[in-house]
Amino acid sequence: MRLSFHAQLMQMNGITMQGAMGMSALSAFALAAVTRGTSRRLADGAGLLAVASFLITRLGNVPINGRIKQWAAASAPADHAEILARWEAFNYARTHARLPSSPPSCC
Repeated sequence: MRLSFHAQLMQMNGITMQGAMGMSALSAFALAAVTRGTSRRLADGAGLLAVASFLITRLGNVPINGRIKQWAAASAPADHAEILARWEAFNYARTHARLPSSPPSCC
């Protein structure tokens, strides 16, 4: 069940999430370019956190996603639980990098 969830998630999120992350970083840096003071520092920080989230995804989650796709065609290796735990650790790291850089969704 868990492996099929990851496989479905990868099919849906690929280019959409990467594009959203890129636009988030670019918009934060654009805002930093036109503001001054505290607003500029906050926008720069948000942009850096968005870039960190993108790098964690590309260098951490994406390689593991490729391995998971192979498992769907064959069978999962004996250490698949450890690999999925590593994927989750990267997911938590990118989420924690992402949350402070995102505007509140309630406003």
